[in-house]
Order: sequence, then C-alpha cells, then structure tokens
Amino acid sequence: MIQDMIDQNDKDGLQSVSQQPLQNVWHEIRFGLHNHLNVHGTTPAELLHWLQLGKCKCLREMFFTQTGKKTKLSKRINALAKTMGVFNKRQSNRDLPRTDFSKGIRGGKLMAHEIIEMTGLILVLCTCLGCHDGRTTPMNEGIGKQRQHFSERAFIKDWIMLLESMLQMEAWLKLPEIPVFEVQRFEMKVHELIALEKVIGK
Repeated sequence: MIQDMIDQNDKDGLQSVSQQPLQNVWHEIRFGLHNHLNVHGTTPAELLHWLQLGKCKCLREMFFTQTGKKTKLSKRINALAKTMGVFNKRQSNRDLPRTDFSKGIRGGKLMAHEIIEMTGLILVLCTCLGCHDGRTTPMNEGIGKQRQHFSERAFIKDWIMLLESMLQMEAWLKLPEIPVFEVQRFEMKVHELIALEKVIGK
C-alpha cells in the first residue's frame, strides 16, 4: 500500500499514515568497500560513541569481570568507589564530570544526556586503584581466578596506566585545535591503545 502511494506520488495519503516520501540520497553509495565493514567501518573514531560509550564502558566491564561480578572483592572496590566519588564531588563546576555515584560504579546504565558521567566513572576507578586500599585490597582479598589478575602490584599499575590513557585520549579529543602531525600519529596511537586494552583487560 505504501509503495503504491509512493509510485502515485500521493503525499496526502502518505501523510495520513504518518509516512513521508523522502528519497534516501545514500542508497546507492557503497560505504566501507576498502575493508568490507560497511558503514560501521568507514565512520571515524569519535569522542561520544567510540570512546565514552564504547571504550570506557568496556573498561568497566573488563575490570569487574576480572574481580568477579558479584564477589566480595567487587563489592569492596565498589564501596571504595562510592567514598572516592564523594571526595571528588564538585557542585560549582558544571563542566567537570560527575563523580558521586550513590550505587557505586560497578553497574547501572547511563542515559545519553548523562554520558559525561562515564568519564567521571573512569576517573573514580582510577582514583580507587591509586589509593592504598585500592592497591592492596585486590592482592590481599583476591581468591581463585582473581589471583591471576591481581596477584602483583604491577597488575594494578597496568590498570592505572590503561585508565589514565583513556582519560588522556578523551582530553586530547576535546582540544579546540589539534596539530596535523598529531592527527596523523593518532592512527598508530589508537592501535597501541587497543593492544594495551587487550593485554591488560584480557
């Protein structure tokens, strides 16, 4: 029925069923032909979807997979994150990310308009691992598979390095101007960051 209305150019009929006769100008364009990834492989790595909704969200999942989703260790780190979030809280600076999470950082979905919270979440996790309790708790209280991921202090330092790298990447992408030389090197740095994520996040 809709196709008949389009063929007859019946705009009133289309509007009556909440349809618009729009021509998709991208219909014949073949995206991502160079890597066979379609439109998803031809869009650039940008701040919101690639980093904040993608990488930062994955980091949280990888970390709490290593601690165990509902383990005692996971609960201890989550409780520590609540405390650290309150200490980092700033009410007057609205442009800074939110760090006060009443339920902690372990779970929960973030709305699109609250996506700046993901930066605060990574910041709080990095702060937790940087403090004394955050460094010692995974090593002292880890059991079973947790010991494989947090048996040495070097593993905690690796996580801190990865989290800080993500925060630095986000700050760099938010700069008002970026030199051409740095943009050209960005391709290599993205590969290095993903390789780091694979090794540390497993």
